[in-house]
Amino acid sequence: MKNNLREMRQQKNVSVDEMADVLKIKAAAYRRYERGEVDPKISQAVTMCDHLQCRLDEIWGNSEVPAEVDLSYKIRPGQTVYFKLESEK
Repeated sequence: MKNNLREMRQQKNVSVDEMADVLKIKAAAYRRYERGEVDPKISQAVTMCDHLQCRLDEIWGNSEVPAEVDLSYKIRPGQTVYFKLESEK
C-alpha cells in the first residue's frame, strides 16, 4: 500500500535503524514497509505513529480525514469489530 512513511520518518529525523529497533524487527523488514511491499500489522502501525508522533491517516491515508469518528451507535457491547484500511487509486 502506498504510504508516506519514509517522508514522515525523515521529517522527524529518525533513522531506519531506530524505527526497526522500536518495532523489534530488522532494518530490511522495515524498509519493505517504507517501499509499500509489505503492510505492517495494525499494532506495528500504531507503534510507528506513536514514535513519529503522527496519526495513521497522515502516513497511510488522507490527512484531511477527521482524527476521530464515533461508531459507537453501531457497535454493541462485547461485539468484535474489524477494520480494513484501503487507499483509493
